[in-house]
Amino acid sequence: MVASASDKPFEVKALEDYISDWKEVGYSSYLLTLKNNLHFNKLFIQSHFAALEKIIEFSGIIELVSKDLMKEDYKDLYTLLVGLGCELSFKGLLRDPSFKNELALTFFQKYIPDLKVSNDLINALNESEHAMKLIKGIHLDKLAIYVHPFMPLSSTTNAKSMLIDLSMNYFYNPVEINWVVKVNKLYSTNPYFSRISSYKKDFIKILQLIEFISQIILKISHSYAERLDLYLQ
Repeated sequence: MVASASDKPFEVKALEDYISDWKEVGYSSYLLTLKNNLHFNKLFIQSHFAALEKIIEFSGIIELVSKDLMKEDYKDLYTLLVGLGCELSFKGLLRDPSFKNELALTFFQKYIPDLKVSNDLINALNESEHAMKLIKGIHLDKLAIYVHPFMPLSSTTNAKSMLIDLSMNYFYNPVEINWVVKVNKLYSTNPYFSRISSYKKDFIKILQLIEFISQIILKISHSYAERLDLYLQ
């Protein structure tokens, strides 16, 4: 999308050194196409308000197998990768971060008995000092990693029954394989605490975190593919 510097939203301005294109896809929602030197392909950024806080959601998308390249052999890979989904939790007053199984997977297992949960990604992330350092430097609110469409569920998830039906069908008939790394960050709506310079620093740190996690995801995804004698580009 071609736009003057003054027309660009601050979400784009903050990350313009890392993107090749962007477009507005809704109210306070932007889809950024990233440069080829990064290990994830797109970044979806959406903002909304809750009480006196502004919530900014960052969803990094790793296009592992596109629709054009998807074939029957990759279905087994998809079902294995779904079970790697995880989310960040915090312990104690110091909010020590650690990854755990994504709770939605346990929920989905009630409807999809063939879904097998694995700790391979969890262990790789928890054992990474660099990942933990990046997380502690951001003070994020939430972080979830999942294979689309097996997103985290909550009491506010709309049309939960529709999501169950979609996930059940997609599990056995995937048309592509996309990983999603989703980070939520809270900001005060007080102008004193919401300076653009602060946003930019945080946005870059979050992009760097998603980039590092993407490298770990890709490494594990390729190892799973090799077990099945599959090749990933």
